Amino acid sequence: MKPLQAAAILAALALAGCKKDGLAPTVNRDDTRLELYFTYTNGDMPLGTERLVRDYVNTLCRVDEVRFMLSSAVALDAYGLPLGSWPQGTITADLNTPGKNILPGLIEPGEVHFLDVRLGPADRRTPLTSMLCDTATGVPQWTALYVQGIVDSNDDDSITEVDEPFVIRCALPAAQDVFRVHAHTLVEEGRTSSLEIAVDLRALLYGIDVADEPHCIGPSVFNDQALENLTTRSLGETN
Repeated sequence: MKPLQAAAILAALALAGCKKDGLAPTVNRDDTRLELYFTYTNGDMPLGTERLVRDYVNTLCRVDEVRFMLSSAVALDAYGLPLGSWPQGTITADLNTPGKNILPGLIEPGEVHFLDVRLGPADRRTPLTSMLCDTATGVPQWTALYVQGIVDSNDDDSITEVDEPFVIRCALPAAQDVFRVHAHTLVEEGRTSSLEIAVDLRALLYGIDVADEPHCIGPSVFNDQALENLTTRSLGETN
C-alpha cells in the first residue's frame, strides 16, 4: 500500500471514530419546552412596589390582588402557524405568588410571536382551585378574574387607612372564546425557553370608575368591562 493511501485510510478511520465516540453535539428534542410567566406594569412603566395605578377617571388605586387563569394555549409564529399546543394545559396568574408555568408538552423550535388562549380552565369540571373559587352564592363556581385593592375614596390623591377597599370579581363567561396575546420569545432546540406576558394593570381598569362601584361582584357593567380589558387591552406587548 502506498504511503498516501495509508494516510487517507487512517484519517477516515479517525474521523469515523470521533463521530462514533459522540464528540459531535447531539440535541434531545424531548427537552424543547416552553414556560410562561407574568410581569405587571402600570401603563408603559413597571408596577412600583406600592402597586399604585389610576382608573379610567384618574382616581388613584392600590392593587393588592390580581388572579386569573388561562388555558388551551397555542403558540404561534409571526405567520400564525402553530409551534406548539397544550389543549389541557393551564396557566395561572397571581400578583402575590409570581412563578413560572411550564407547559406539559413539546414545542417546535422557532420564534413565538403570539399565544392563543382561553380564559379559565380548559375543562369546567376541573376541581376548583382556592385562588379562583367563588362561594358568594353558596354554590362554588369559577371566577374568571379577581382584583382587590384600595381606592382613594376621599379624593385626596393618596391611599391611607380611611380609604375604602374595592373588589372586582368576574364570573367565568358561558362562552370561553379564544383570544390572542402578543408576546415574543425564541424557542431553542433542546432547551426550556421562557415567554414573558405583561399584565398592564392600568389598562385592566380602562372604562371603570372604581370609586363609583367599589364592590363589583356578579353581573355588572364594570365587570363586563374588566373582562373585556383583560382579553383585549391588558395582556401582552401591544394590545
